[in-house]
Amino acid sequence: MNLHPYSLEEVWTEDVGYVKEEALLLLDFLHAEVLPIFGGEVYFLKDGHVEFSQYYLKAKDFITHYKAKENIPLFCIAYCDDIYKLINEEWDQ
Repeated sequence: MNLHPYSLEEVWTEDVGYVKEEALLLLDFLHAEVLPIFGGEVYFLKDGHVEFSQYYLKAKDFITHYKAKENIPLFCIAYCDDIYKLINEEWDQ
């Protein structure tokens, strides 16, 4: 499988992004390998630069303004950097 990931270093992450068609191929691969998918984020490529999507801003806004009536809320932020190494090793074979 020949994917062309875009570096997301411009938005302070070591992750990579894929165009729609390649992202769907990646999801099929993860599903076939029974690998967990923790969530995802959407970024935009505009004039050669990567920008945050509104989903990121909405998540930050949600957490910032969340008011708990009881107990202390815990927010899970899903990420996994080892899975990218695993995927790349599988596709290189």
